[in-house]
Amino acid sequence: MTVGTPSSSHSPSAPYRVLIVPQAFYALGRGGIEVQQDRTIEALRSMGVEVETYDPWSTELRVDVVHVFGCEYPQADLVQRLRKAGKPIVVTSMFMPIHPLWKYRWLARAGSILPANTVTLRQRTLQAADRVIAISEQERSDLQGAFQVDPTNVSVIANGIEERFFTADKQAFVDRYGLDDVILCVGSIEPRKNQLMVAKALADAGRPVVFIGPAAPHGGADVADYVQAFRSVVDARPNLHWIPGLDHTDPALIGAYAAARVHILVSTVEAQGLVTMEAAAAGAQVIVA
Repeated sequence: MTVGTPSSSHSPSAPYRVLIVPQAFYALGRGGIEVQQDRTIEALRSMGVEVETYDPWSTELRVDVVHVFGCEYPQADLVQRLRKAGKPIVVTSMFMPIHPLWKYRWLARAGSILPANTVTLRQRTLQAADRVIAISEQERSDLQGAFQVDPTNVSVIANGIEERFFTADKQAFVDRYGLDDVILCVGSIEPRKNQLMVAKALADAGRPVVFIGPAAPHGGADVADYVQAFRSVVDARPNLHWIPGLDHTDPALIGAYAAARVHILVSTVEAQGLVTMEAAAAGAQVIVA
């Protein structure tokens, strides 16, 4: 079935129905991925599409298409069940390679003769989708190189930036925190985002350095230890400030971008980081890895 073509159960007089499946339980993650999901839902509803969010306790699945965010192993079994149920599936891949592409290809092949591994499950998810969404041409190429995904089945849709970031005003941030002309880093505090290195490097910068983001909700003791080490460095330097988290719609977050001379995001692994583009839209210079 071609995605976008109503299923046989769809009534021409009824609104088109889409089910959104998140990458993780919504309460356990509030970052760029969740923002992307939220804005996708808002945009679909503004077009007259009826949108439902995934409820594992629901006994009915009366939708025309299912949009799955992410292709990690938690989504794998669900996607296969949806395929058996005959539901058209769109997968936003959110693929950030942390290994050379040949290693993904090797692991995917190994999964055909050995017990399935996470790479095998990811490949099955992507290949089962009626349409895959990537955020760049590079990601489309990576999906083909790593998982043999047909590039003609991949649509490239870049992350969008809301207009309010282009007209950002710093006053809400300055009034609340008393900081201005700052070096800014927005993102959940975790090893791959590299804030500990940034904090150490800028501990004597002679200018306010502001980190905005919650401690990462995922990971084990290593992530918890990382957050604690970051907290210790920040607490020891008067020019370092950590704001554990601001909602994406909070005027103070938009104000922080406007109050920033520069925004730093030097992740070891990153996709098309929303925060970098939001900061650039607000007028900050940006540094990325």
